[in-house]
Amino acid sequence: EQVIGESDFGPFLWSREAGTSFLPFPPGSYAYAISNSGVIVGTYWNATRGKNQAYRWSRLTGFTDLGPDFAEYALAWDVGDDGTVVGYMLIAGVPRAFAAKDSDVFEIGVDWSIALGVNKCGIASGFSNSGAVMWVPPGRSLSGAC
Repeated sequence: EQVIGESDFGPFLWSREAGTSFLPFPPGSYAYAISNSGVIVGTYWNATRGKNQAYRWSRLTGFTDLGPDFAEYALAWDVGDDGTVVGYMLIAGVPRAFAAKDSDVFEIGVDWSIALGVNKCGIASGFSNSGAVMWVPPGRSLSGAC
């Protein structure tokens, strides 16, 4: 059982066994989700680029900037147990859902879409200007186990 949160001192991780520990993230970081394996995602202020960018962090791999560089802003909302990260980015001021797997970041939604959750199979859910949406990775099915 692990919980992430925010404080005046930045993002923290809490567990019953270890208590509270502050995470080694850059200033201006926010943590939004944690997977069962301890991967944390969110957004942080990239001072070099002058914008917020999505990130993924784990004790094993450290802090990974997901960018993407072409977006004006990016925020990672959730991470699945298969390592898929989802969220949204702004392109020309318009939100667009994205997914990231390993170091690859790709758009999955149309204009005015945001991915809010992802399951253990990498199937994302969210919304667009036309309502609720599910994004299914190529080669995956909504029926049966993944």
